[in-house]
Amino acid sequence: MKNLIQSVSDIKEAVRLTFFNVNQKFKERKSENRVGSTAIVILLKNHTAIVANLGDCRAVVCTKQNIIRVTNDHKPLNLMERRRIKEKDGKN
Repeated sequence: MKNLIQSVSDIKEAVRLTFFNVNQKFKERKSENRVGSTAIVILLKNHTAIVANLGDCRAVVCTKQNIIRVTNDHKPLNLMERRRIKEKDGKN
């Protein structure tokens, strides 16, 4: 079987599409309850980490000397997130 994921950009796109597809499935459910999702995906290969986050979650890496934030919060107080929300008219 041919390996479909051959580069970092392929991995990023695969994760993005997976998050998008799961979100679409939630939207298809006709429920009065509003639902949301949070997820963090960390792929490690050859000393490289690819990190993706969705929703209200945060990933950090802790060493003996440091705590390093590796994701950005998806909150309206974050300027980039506020812009993203406005561009989508407040919708996913």
